[in-house]
Amino acid sequence: MIHLMSTVEEARINWLPQFINHYRNLGVEAFHVSIHFEADIPKHQIVETTARSEKLLDGCGVALSAVLVCPYDAMTTRAHHDHLQAQVPSRDDWIVWADIDEFQLWPGEIKSLLLHASRERLDYFRGEVIDRVSEDGTLTEFDPSESLWSQFPRKCHLTRDVASAPTRKVACSRAPIKITPGNHYAVDESVLNCSEQIIEVHHFKWDASVVTRLRRRLQPEWRDRCPWWTESKRLLDHIEFQNGAVVPPQGNDDA
Repeated sequence: MIHLMSTVEEARINWLPQFINHYRNLGVEAFHVSIHFEADIPKHQIVETTARSEKLLDGCGVALSAVLVCPYDAMTTRAHHDHLQAQVPSRDDWIVWADIDEFQLWPGEIKSLLLHASRERLDYFRGEVIDRVSEDGTLTEFDPSESLWSQFPRKCHLTRDVASAPTRKVACSRAPIKITPGNHYAVDESVLNCSEQIIEVHHFKWDASVVTRLRRRLQPEWRDRCPWWTESKRLLDHIEFQNGAVVPPQGNDDA
């Protein structure tokens, strides 16, 4: 069986239908989706947003796995995913790792590729981030009624060239394989077998909500927990320099 695990921040729940439908069409059979709220979110907002999340997921035939109310960081999310991962019953199952803004494209039918990977005793597939922005590079509002691909058609490398952040991801792994925070690497990679096939991970981070989300990561409590806050600072400085847009630096745009 092919599983997917993802924890979604409450500001992005409107992305759930397109996210679920994309991965179901890809071949995912079981979804483990959790919603995360920061600890300072009012209780009534948590209740209302959770109910809306459940309604959106129910429309996709998916049940909400968990609600987390705590300060966000990659380590907390990893610990939660480790807990869910331990409940996957079969060692022969596979897990797709994807954030709500990460839409993977595989070079073929995923079930056949994973069946071949199992025969070859492979442990995981590596992914590489490709950022997607609006046609003119501005931070547009996400419209859940319109395809993500048409709203953010332009390819670029903001994560790599502006944030100086890692773009390597574990796209999919066998169920027992442990993954590092941020889904960037498999634990004990030196003793694991990785597919030579690189999976495209299209990264739709760059909507109108990104500035608010990045600014939170400059708060002292976040900076104390997460030394990679400097990535957010570089992105915010870039957006300010571009007068509120995310137009890639000269030479970065692949479109």
